[in-house]
Amino acid sequence: MKTINIFNSLKDKFFNKRSKKDDKIIVSKILNMLDQGMPISAISSSLYNIPEVRGAINFISQKVAQVKFNHVRYINEEKNIINSSFQKILNIRTNKYNNPSIFFQVITTQLLLKNNVFAYPVWNNTGNLEGIYILPVLTFNFKEINGNIYIELFLNSGNTTIVNYDNIIHLQRFSNGIEGIKKQVTTSQTDVVENLKTQILNDSKTSGKVKALIRANMQVKTADVKKRLDEFQSIFQENNLSGFGFLPSEYEIHDIDLTGKGVDNEILNSVVNGIFNYFGINSKIINNSASELEYEQFIDNTVKPIIEQLEQEFTFKLFSNFEISNGNRIEAETLDLEISTLTSKTQFLKEMIYGTVITRNQARKFLKLEKGPKELDKYLENKNFQELNQKDGVSNEPKK
Repeated sequence: MKTINIFNSLKDKFFNKRSKKDDKIIVSKILNMLDQGMPISAISSSLYNIPEVRGAINFISQKVAQVKFNHVRYINEEKNIINSSFQKILNIRTNKYNNPSIFFQVITTQLLLKNNVFAYPVWNNTGNLEGIYILPVLTFNFKEINGNIYIELFLNSGNTTIVNYDNIIHLQRFSNGIEGIKKQVTTSQTDVVENLKTQILNDSKTSGKVKALIRANMQVKTADVKKRLDEFQSIFQENNLSGFGFLPSEYEIHDIDLTGKGVDNEILNSVVNGIFNYFGINSKIINNSASELEYEQFIDNTVKPIIEQLEQEFTFKLFSNFEISNGNRIEAETLDLEISTLTSKTQFLKEMIYGTVITRNQARKFLKLEKGPKELDKYLENKNFQELNQKDGVSNEPKK
């Protein structure tokens, strides 16, 4: 096992200092920082509070958090789950602060928000894994020192540190082949959503106060504007009786109704869908109205790539080359995630059992039921899966 441990020396830098409170969000600031390559979360964490952004990210991260990761070892192509320190870290307690469900939800959320996320494995003196910690990295740079690749991390606290790249887990959402792309590509979509919703709110507030507009029919010179305004105010106030105002005939009143004025829903929906597409999801998935095929495509195209990257990074960064060559891997169990409904699970298990792919006890294990009697360890024979003679297509089974 790899035994390098710099976490304790860096712990104060990583966790003891809080970042400054977010500044007020303005359009020019967002666009400027995005153009400079800053991720959404670096601009302001409050952008995560936009319901569309939070809903998309939470849905994906919760799916990843449902997956179980195992330390497996392949011996003569046979897969064995190993009860090691890796198994405890990945399935019981990932670090002092997080259980695996929270850890994988947070690391996925940070990946989707920042495009890059880093985690640091901590080892004890005997070479056993003690925990994996997510690092609060704002941005980073790669460096080559004496032929080895190092990464310079700029932390939220304002500190920086340099770590050997082989000793740190790095997940990337977009890659340019050398390092994870730092630039956020949502442009101003999140800002458009906020502006449109602000318009709705302001319209609802204004519509209850503004009832009419008053227009003066006479032409007024610039020098006389202040005088006419004072005159208008004086006339209205002097004749105000119990809320009624009287104005001379040269003023005209135009009724106005703002209650029917709303946001352009077509534009709002278009932008919201753009945000969803950026995160690899759609409104049907979030609202649980997607078909089984649409859900399957979501799992294959959005969730699985994150899971596969976790498998590969954990395998390469947690095991030595010798251990990898001897069949050690970190692998995820995704079957339960792919088969989402009770109907699809029932159909799947039925086909697998009668196709002699799994035993009935293996099916019970999949459903998290206790193991049945030994007779359930036998494969059920299905007459549709008998071996045929390739010459004449006749079954090789002896005649009875």
